[in-house]
Parts: sequence; C-alpha cells; structure tokens
Amino acid sequence: MTGDELHEAQRMMGLGTNGAARLIKASGRQFVRRRQSGERDVPGPVKVLTRVLIETSSVRRFFNLEMDQG
Repeated sequence: MTGDELHEAQRMMGLGTNGAARLIKASGRQFVRRRQSGERDVPGPVKVLTRVLIETSSVRRFFNLEMDQG
C-alpha cells in the first residue's frame, strides 16, 4: 500500500489526518502525514486494518465509519 492509497482510503472513510491517527492509535498526525507522503513506509498492521475497513462493512460499523465511493 502506497501513501497515496492510504490517503485515498482514509478520504473515502471521511477521516482527516487527526481522525486517521486516532483510529490507528498513532502518537500524532505527523505519523500519518509521513506515511501519506511516502516519506515513510506504511506499516503492515496499518495496511491490514485499512484493507479490512475498506472491504468489510461490519468492521466499518464497529468503528462507526461510513464509505464514500465518490
């Protein structure tokens, strides 16, 4: 998963940088920004969680997230 793919997935779920950081329990939004920009690799657990959120509506409901396909 690239930083662009991570950013697009977060956008589709209506997550800003702060919301994404809270979701993955990151220490701050800089963690997310560095992954989105490609400055740092997206960690495996973040890739897995993001893919599960995209692919599984029951997991999105658990986290109270909606999917925007546009």
